[in-house]
Amino acid sequence: MRVNKNVHVGTNSLVVGHRYHGGVWYGTGRRYWHGRWYDYGVGACWLLTPIGYVWTCS
Repeated sequence: MRVNKNVHVGTNSLVVGHRYHGGVWYGTGRRYWHGRWYDYGVGACWLLTPIGYVWTCS
């Protein structure tokens, strides 16, 4: 029995700076916000989504 399952979303179709899953995807780099650097995925402004972390603070 064959089962096709999409288990990975490639970043080739994602666009840096576009909105996804309630936030903005900036790739896997860190963000500078209000005088402080936030590493990728660290802090309250990052939200984990199926495509990775998106930035939710504005």
